[in-house]
Amino acid sequence: MFQPTGYSTYHSLQARLQKNLSNGLSFLTSYTFSKNIGVQGSDSFGDPFGGGGATAMDTFNRKLDKAILGIDQTHVLVISWNYELPFGHGKRFASNSNPVLNAVIGGWQVNSIERYQSGTPISVGGGGNIPLFGGGNRPNWISNKVRSGVAMSSFDPAKDVYLNINAFSQPAAYTFGNAPKRLPNVRRPALYNEDFSAFKRFSLGAESRYLEFRGELFNVFNRVVFGGPAANINSPSTFGTIGSQANDPRVVQFALKLLF
Repeated sequence: MFQPTGYSTYHSLQARLQKNLSNGLSFLTSYTFSKNIGVQGSDSFGDPFGGGGATAMDTFNRKLDKAILGIDQTHVLVISWNYELPFGHGKRFASNSNPVLNAVIGGWQVNSIERYQSGTPISVGGGGNIPLFGGGNRPNWISNKVRSGVAMSSFDPAKDVYLNINAFSQPAAYTFGNAPKRLPNVRRPALYNEDFSAFKRFSLGAESRYLEFRGELFNVFNRVVFGGPAANINSPSTFGTIGSQANDPRVVQFALKLLF
């Protein structure tokens, strides 16, 4: 019933820009442009990449299941940096400040990680049942206008739909739909995230003893990344709707750490 078979082909362009620490600043930027395509095998009841069930739609024609893999992300950009602020003893500004002022403005470091990446592919299901342990069926794909006309900048999940159900139709009874396992021209919403932190060290007399204050903000701009849409044409009332959030709201935390 289940087949631990499958294959994938991954091609990518990878680039990195790095600055080693100098004048208190260092950063690392990496970008990947890639494509991951293949046939997902499964040897259990759960298909971790979704779409069309855990088994092949047609065991005798595995090419029907060849598609963009569920983990594919076309663009991934990650930027990380840290900067030691130039204030206080040994720094460019206020280097001769009194101990009280130095304790306030000296020894600060700010850090950030920004991540921007494409959404993962969408699997559209539906159509008539395939008997005798067949994998889930798929609809007929009849139009390239899969994505609704609502831009993500104004998308309201309470009233808008993400997908256009009229881009698909029901296949004839006991036939396979022609839609691919995962659509090549539409994705789940992209991810945008920025994390920020500020550190401050207070010396406790010896070089190896100090108190560290941390202020950390995750998803600092409180961005909302919507989850994937409902995508089964057998449920037309919910098709294309989004009912979940794929990220967490802003989280702010503070901490004190004693090192000795």
